Amino acid sequence: MQYNNILSTLCNIMDRLQDEESRTIFEARINYLFSGSEEEYYKVIERIRKESSCWELDGFLNDNKGYQGIVVYGIEKEGIRTKRLLDSCHRSAGVFCSEDGKAVGTKLEGLEIISIHQLLNEYRDWVVVLADQTRLVEMYSLLLRSGFPRRQILFPMFMNLVSSNGVQYFDVLPPIEDEIFVDAGSYDGDTIKRFVEWTKGNYKMIYAFEPNSAMIPVLNHMMETEQIKNVILTPKATWSKAEEVHFVDDSSASRVRQEGEIRIQAVDIDSIVGDDKVTFIKMDVEGSELQSLMGAEKTIKRNKPRLAISVYHRAEDVVELGEYILKLNPDYKLILRQYNSNLWETVLYAY
Repeated sequence: MQYNNILSTLCNIMDRLQDEESRTIFEARINYLFSGSEEEYYKVIERIRKESSCWELDGFLNDNKGYQGIVVYGIEKEGIRTKRLLDSCHRSAGVFCSEDGKAVGTKLEGLEIISIHQLLNEYRDWVVVLADQTRLVEMYSLLLRSGFPRRQILFPMFMNLVSSNGVQYFDVLPPIEDEIFVDAGSYDGDTIKRFVEWTKGNYKMIYAFEPNSAMIPVLNHMMETEQIKNVILTPKATWSKAEEVHFVDDSSASRVRQEGEIRIQAVDIDSIVGDDKVTFIKMDVEGSELQSLMGAEKTIKRNKPRLAISVYHRAEDVVELGEYILKLNPDYKLILRQYNSNLWETVLYAY
């Protein structure tokens, strides 16, 4: 794409964004696309972050009832980010901990920095959150060797704590009567469950697509347990057309990839929904969103459904997907939302 074309595309998307939060996220995504700086993106997200929650932290603290406070172990940028994330989750830290003798005794973000010796001797009834991706194993091992209780150390699952906010896919647009919902990338059915709650059960049909065969029994069990009716479940990937594709089976991040060793059947959304008047399409298909939108072209042009499309799997997604959506329907209005404190879970809404 030539420079003038890129600029025109960016301006067109920006013009269709409906609020300042959307424009801020879009600018941050564009900066990340060209600079590759995750840290700059995190700074922007911190500024606009709303009240958050962190299921990993909540579970950890629930297992440590009676703890006296939270220590953030690490004083570099990740330590600061972790402290601010804790604040947004109403789980404020009490102190930082560092092995840097020059830093010990000073303050950071208004909190005292203590030494490892102090931690081991004066803070044994506190819990510790590790906050340095490059040294997590080293820090964890040091605390264990020194006799600090294992159950009081939080080694973040994703290498750093991740918070979330909002009701993803369902906190921007109101439901309408007789919704016909397409859920591309259903995984364990959590989005379907939230959709039913969002509509208060007032919907006409759900079309669910999930290519990971291991999740099909999970989906069926969830729908049976929750008594969710009127669901057509297609155990295939969404794509631009019906064909066999390569697939990487990776639990929640299963995806279509050329290097995938598994071959599965993919299908276009248009051929499954037929002439049904689809009202809402959600897509989180691990980087196959553009091909999946192509496979829903007729439906989108005919019905102009509201869209909730993940735009974080590839750095260029926010531009390419935004451009394609406006090509299908130039009248769409756009909203961007960021649903966690990391680079993930950025959703582009069109309505």
